[in-house]
Amino acid sequence: HSRTGLEISNNVRYRVTNALVVNAGFLAETNSDIDETFVSPRIALTYAFTDNHIGRVLAARSHRLPGIHETERQWQYQVDFFEPDYLGREEGRTLRVAEGTDLDPEINDTVEVGYT
Repeated sequence: HSRTGLEISNNVRYRVTNALVVNAGFLAETNSDIDETFVSPRIALTYAFTDNHIGRVLAARSHRLPGIHETERQWQYQVDFFEPDYLGREEGRTLRVAEGTDLDPEINDTVEVGYT
């Protein structure tokens, strides 16, 4: 199975005053396994109280799309046991199978406040 994807990003920086700077940007991404385009916006305000004292506030939303190892997997493994199981068997071997599923992207909302 192969996967193709597309990512587009941009960032704009605007100096409102000598002390205040606004940064805004986004990342838009999609891949061949999903039918949607996900946009992850971000905005940050940086304020210089003095040359040595700077404050920053940032808000962002990001999406983590499932990786190919999460959606296109088929794991098979065997487990040997030597203590009684739930059926009372003293020892044995069992085979486990796990397959990839349709996973939704994870959403991460972030707010940061910093001071240096």
